Amino acid sequence: GSECNIEAEAAQFQGTATLKVLGLTNHETIALKFNETSHLYYQGKGDTSHTITFDWCGPLLYHTSMARGNTCYLVLDDIWKDSPCAVKHHLPSKMRRLRMEYPPAGLPQSIKMTADIYTVWPMGWKKTTWLLEKQERAL
Repeated sequence: GSECNIEAEAAQFQGTATLKVLGLTNHETIALKFNETSHLYYQGKGDTSHTITFDWCGPLLYHTSMARGNTCYLVLDDIWKDSPCAVKHHLPSKMRRLRMEYPPAGLPQSIKMTADIYTVWPMGWKKTTWLLEKQERAL
């Protein structure tokens, strides 16, 4: 419902997840940028070969929905997987089961994002969580 609308101001969120792969610690930083037209842009920065680095991708369309338990979900339209940027960086084969949730009412201070990230064979997929915090100014 409307309580889940992310206010139409250009807001930016960013957070870093730690991913342990074969004894190595990897960091993946994800940034989300909303603009006034309900479009979402995203960027990734990784510090090792097990992580993904890509510049701003978008615009992506999304919608929001309210779940039981008073949680808002941000849902990307499935066509994000076909966007040139996602295809170029092989994102659909590296990231799946993407979920973003936040509390209702106004602009959230943070968005919790979870996804399964493909690491290396034979470890395979690893569930990863980011806390994307609202940035005071656009990066």
